[in-house]
Amino acid sequence: MIPQSIIDQILSTADIEEIVEEFVHLKKRGANLIGLCPFHDERTPSFSVSPSKGIYKCFGCGASGNPVNFIMEHEQLSYPEALRYLADKYNIEIPEEQETTEEQQAQDLRESLLIINQFAQRYFRDNLANSEEGKTVGQTYFQERGYSREIIDKFQLGYALSSWDAFTQTALENGYQLELLQKLGLTKDKDGKHYDFFRERVIFPIHNLAGKPIAFAGRTLKKDDKLPKYINSPESEVYHKSKVLYGAHLAKGEIRKQDECLLVEGYTDVISMHQNGIENVVASSGTSLTDEQVKLIKRFSSNITIVYDGDAAGQAAADRGINMILEKWMNVKLLVLPEGEDPDSFVKSQGGSKFREFCQNQATDFILYKTKKLLEQTKNDPTKRAKWIHDIVESIAIVPDQIQRELYVKECSELLAMDEQTLTTSVKKERRKNQNKQRNKKEVREEDAVTEQQQPQGRQEEEFGFEQDSTYQQEKEVISMLLEHGGKEYKEGLSVTGMIIHELGNFRIEHKPFEQIYKIIAGKYAEGEYPDQAFFLNHDDPNISQSAIDLLHSPYEISEYWEKWHDIPTTEPYYKYKQDALFAVERLKLKHLRQEIIANQQKIKQAEDEQDNHQVTSLLQYQQALLKEQKTVCNILGTVVPR
Repeated sequence: MIPQSIIDQILSTADIEEIVEEFVHLKKRGANLIGLCPFHDERTPSFSVSPSKGIYKCFGCGASGNPVNFIMEHEQLSYPEALRYLADKYNIEIPEEQETTEEQQAQDLRESLLIINQFAQRYFRDNLANSEEGKTVGQTYFQERGYSREIIDKFQLGYALSSWDAFTQTALENGYQLELLQKLGLTKDKDGKHYDFFRERVIFPIHNLAGKPIAFAGRTLKKDDKLPKYINSPESEVYHKSKVLYGAHLAKGEIRKQDECLLVEGYTDVISMHQNGIENVVASSGTSLTDEQVKLIKRFSSNITIVYDGDAAGQAAADRGINMILEKWMNVKLLVLPEGEDPDSFVKSQGGSKFREFCQNQATDFILYKTKKLLEQTKNDPTKRAKWIHDIVESIAIVPDQIQRELYVKECSELLAMDEQTLTTSVKKERRKNQNKQRNKKEVREEDAVTEQQQPQGRQEEEFGFEQDSTYQQEKEVISMLLEHGGKEYKEGLSVTGMIIHELGNFRIEHKPFEQIYKIIAGKYAEGEYPDQAFFLNHDDPNISQSAIDLLHSPYEISEYWEKWHDIPTTEPYYKYKQDALFAVERLKLKHLRQEIIANQQKIKQAEDEQDNHQVTSLLQYQQALLKEQKTVCNILGTVVPR
């Protein structure tokens, strides 16, 4: 367990702007910063960061929170992992006690699996560095590949001994559960006996974005066709192959800096690139690119260059998943290496500088590459040519941007010596077909989202099932004032919080979670305290923290030119928040009074129908008192008394 005092220190130290900018390009807009949301695909920025409040919110998908929430969601970490991530970043020491086996078993499964993987990684690295077999076999292999000691350490490469169960026995002796070793695929069973899954292989750890080992790949060094060249950890609670790119934890900063991601196929391709100074590179690890992997790349750049082998198989592999990249507003280039070369061999023979130069000169837009390839391979085969053109049309049709589609049509029609209008018609037809395929699914999504799209902010009245004539909006305004200005002075000896509590009197806050926030503030005020914004933004109850974020982070800001154009000051005068707070309370009171007046009118009518004169007189007196109070409130607000 991390002590609460350390958690508080982490939350108070973590800079939301600094943290988010590691992953999202932000631009200044008024007091806030905006950028493309890293949690959903979008073209127009709807992701907003408030440095002063220490929070973020996306007004597109609703993602929001504090620095810990951001790291949890972006890096796919648990709450304790995210806290440790931030503690490492800000050099905050977390006191750790030696964990017993019982404590390990009691930990969250995900965290336990990560701890075991860290142990396994240290074990494999120690084998490589210190065992006789590791030095003779493992180190020799890496040296022959040209890997320096720094690169071996950077990628935390290791070696699995040939012993039947050396790792399993060592792990059990250190208190790790056999069940969890099996869950991670590190230990297997045969004839009731346990043995190591990785044996006599060099080890390539696979890391998450935070740099934690989540799986392993083992390469055999034997020349035995019966043995698979690579074996990999199975999927687990911490490892989902379709969501991981090898080397992404080391590449993300450089990808963002260069605004380009190089995608290769294998582990050694990535390592050799790094060895030669090229670091904006990740690998799909020999599998077809997945939707989740494309989204992962887009977090850091919308430009991707696919670098694959120069042989036909490598180029065919490059075709897989391209349309998936294009439909996400990404720019795709293909770098075809000379025949017989792969990224590993080519960068070794040419060096980093020559590779960069080759990439700059030879990387070709994928659709244009595909078109030129068509011309080479289908000169005398009309049937094959027609099929290729249809493939090109499919790729162009999936591009979301209309201008870019039109440019592709123009260039491709010129290259193919085709009528531009014919190609345009084919693309439009293909787009209609794609839209028809998705129509049912899209209609369901639109129906689910219609209420949200009609509202300016994430949490709205209809979401909670409140009626239009309820006090929701007025309560929201009052609670916003309490959170934003509650600790400020309203008049000598009285804070804004004190004024609101006094003025509301017996009026109730009815809607959760506003009621929860109000009760906390009122309770603290009675004790002579006032909780600051951070108290609510970092509250243990996610409903309270989420509501505080929604109330404090508005999607709207006054333009910096407002004062210049309209001669109206944008800086808030000293007294402005006082008036806003008072008006918020009075509007809530007016809403309550209107509801009570309408309800009392119905009671009067009922008493008249029943000819209960005493009750009628009593209710009319009460009605006059309500109307008088309503007039007072309207005078304060400067509004006309409702009829």
